[in-house]
Amino acid sequence: MVPPPLDCLNEAEKDALIQALLARVEELCARLAAMEAENAALRARVSELEAKLNLPKEDAGQFQHAAEQRAEAFGLGRRQGRERRRQATQVA
Repeated sequence: MVPPPLDCLNEAEKDALIQALLARVEELCARLAAMEAENAALRARVSELEAKLNLPKEDAGQFQHAAEQRAEAFGLGRRQGRERRRQATQVA
């Protein structure tokens, strides 16, 4: 919704626009609150399931660390793995 230039509106139109905008803000705040509640419930459920599986809490570096471990298991350092992938894409 793109409002017309405010200098083109009379007082009643400005009041109506303000009311419409306030209603939209209220609606969006309600949606945000519902999403925050849902997010909290989902996080609690994930924690519950992780506890059942005995998994550590999610860590930002966890995925990079796992990739490095796989590369080491195959005898590749990080640079060697990248270089081999680069060579494989050039050959293909």
